[in-house]
Amino acid sequence: MQGRTDALTLPARHGRWVAGLLATVLLGSAAFARCSLERIASLPVDVTGNRPMIAGEYAGRPVKLVIDTGATMSYATQTGAARLGLAVEAAPGYEVYGAGGKERMGSTWIGSLAFGQLRIRHVQMAVIRLQPAPLDETPDFVIGQDVFTRYAMELDFPDGKLRLWQPHDCAPAQIVYWTQNYSMAKLVDARSDAPAIRATVLLDGKPVTATFDTGAPTSWITRRVLDALNIPTEAIDRHPYVVPGMNGQPIHGEMVTLGTLALGDNETVRNVKLRVGHLFARDQRSTMDSRIPRRLSGLPRMLIGSDFFRSHRVMVWFHASRMFFSYQGGPIFQTIASPR
Repeated sequence: MQGRTDALTLPARHGRWVAGLLATVLLGSAAFARCSLERIASLPVDVTGNRPMIAGEYAGRPVKLVIDTGATMSYATQTGAARLGLAVEAAPGYEVYGAGGKERMGSTWIGSLAFGQLRIRHVQMAVIRLQPAPLDETPDFVIGQDVFTRYAMELDFPDGKLRLWQPHDCAPAQIVYWTQNYSMAKLVDARSDAPAIRATVLLDGKPVTATFDTGAPTSWITRRVLDALNIPTEAIDRHPYVVPGMNGQPIHGEMVTLGTLALGDNETVRNVKLRVGHLFARDQRSTMDSRIPRRLSGLPRMLIGSDFFRSHRVMVWFHASRMFFSYQGGPIFQTIASPR
């Protein structure tokens, strides 16, 4: 990274989704005479139980929102819609797919949802039923990539912050303003119609496309990955456990020990323990020409969850198809229980 913080100023202009811009960081380099990061928002994040929650407001009432980088769209939860008195219409033929299986969805109109410096106004939003969360913390809304892809998104969970930036005249590496010691990964299909934070990782030297998903409390690989990589059976811990999926259906899991996991161009984790299970076995669809359910294509083979984000500071810039991250300390992958 060729850059340093030169100045901090307060711009006066506003964006379409932004109530107020907070700051501009100016970064100098040999390649660019002037690289500026316009800070759009800085939001406090509570990562209790590995659920990244932010506070918001809807129609003058406080609401809870989850930051879910694995969701391609933002949506209201069935619990939140009922609590706020939102009128929910049926959406026949529409379904959402996730770990544990599929779930039908409805739709509602959102008048004005504010969180930090951001505000969503007058949009139609899906309504999806989620499995009830512990501690009575089922969110009212889930904020997905349809909001985040327009910015450079900094996920600083170790410091409890989500920051959104608008880079101007910057090379990709210049936006890593907090350190010179980082790892970089190229995003896969970052410009697609359904963007997700996907990058190639190496499991024992073999490539696997992983989805970086803050909506998953812990990191997982699917059983299909083990079969494809010919992982020896002695690496699997045969002490099964069960966790609920998105729709409440059980996901049966075990544990696997791998020699190495390489992420990006500058980080390798050794003696890695990961959860393994049939995450998407129920994600199937019947087509018009056949009533036999077929497995959906393009489902994740590996989820890198909030346990990774709790131990790293991460910057994702979809416009440049790049993700940058630096290790901040603590366990990278949690195999027992998430810390409070």
